[in-house]
Amino acid sequence: MVIDRLDAAVAPPVTVGSTPSGATMTSDAPHVVTVEPSGSLVAHQDGVATIRSAAGSLEVVVRTARSITLVPRRLALRPGETGRLHVVEGDGPQQIPAEEVEWATSDPRIATLFGAEVMAGVRRGRARVTARYGGRQAEALITVGEVRKGSR
Repeated sequence: MVIDRLDAAVAPPVTVGSTPSGATMTSDAPHVVTVEPSGSLVAHQDGVATIRSAAGSLEVVVRTARSITLVPRRLALRPGETGRLHVVEGDGPQQIPAEEVEWATSDPRIATLFGAEVMAGVRRGRARVTARYGGRQAEALITVGEVRKGSR
């Protein structure tokens, strides 16, 4: 498969992809994208850059996330139950990979995080989950207790 355009929301500076090491590559807009010696492409700001090598060229479009949202914004779980959160750019639908997000919980006794997966603790109550990405952050409220019909 040949990729001739890479277009994704990123949080500069971030490694957006890599190519086989040993290939000599150059960026026509190093203020937008640079090429590391390992072959990784690093985005720095919004814009378009063309990466050239002996094998061809790749147009890279860098578009930073202006805001992020956690989906769902509220999650009700029973003790010991798990749920999943998704980080989207703005109000969606562009998802941001969970491994690129910094996660935090206000009370790990109520809600423990494994990346985007939330595990309800044995303690009932409410905890806030915060996702940080590229200087942006979003929150979701996790409630652990009895789940009433229609509260999910």
